[in-house]
Amino acid sequence: MASNWELQLISSIVRGESPPDLFESAQKEGLSFRTFGGMEAKNLWATIDAHYRRPHNFGYIPSEEALTESFPSLDLPKPVENFLDLCGKVRDAHLRRETENAVQQYLSEVEPSKGLTTITELHQQLGQLLESSTAENDVCFSKVAFQETIDELRKIENSDGGITGIP
Repeated sequence: MASNWELQLISSIVRGESPPDLFESAQKEGLSFRTFGGMEAKNLWATIDAHYRRPHNFGYIPSEEALTESFPSLDLPKPVENFLDLCGKVRDAHLRRETENAVQQYLSEVEPSKGLTTITELHQQLGQLLESSTAENDVCFSKVAFQETIDELRKIENSDGGITGIP
């Protein structure tokens, strides 16, 4: 059975060394419920996301056994690509589907009298699609700033002169 990229991605998250970190990385890569095309992958993603966001036990990913309990016919494939490539393949497939839908809608609605309006709408849809699928490159300030502060304090502690200037 040929396994699809979506299920391979979910498999790599669930079976990874640090599933919560992989799930967060996938989200930073722009993946969400909307990104998945297959119903099985959508249902799995929604289940993982709901489990991850539980208020009383935030940040945990269900085990493969727990997912199999919810989805008895679940057969997660072994990932054959690395995690980031899988994220890219799933995101690219989503973009392809959304672009094809926008073009099909354009072709079904185009009339000579409404040509410019329809082209403008297609341009806006494709622009929104590009904007919504761009991966987030922001850095979490609290994580970076904390680590930089610790590194700087260690550097000062290890230096011969100590702290110079007004304390």
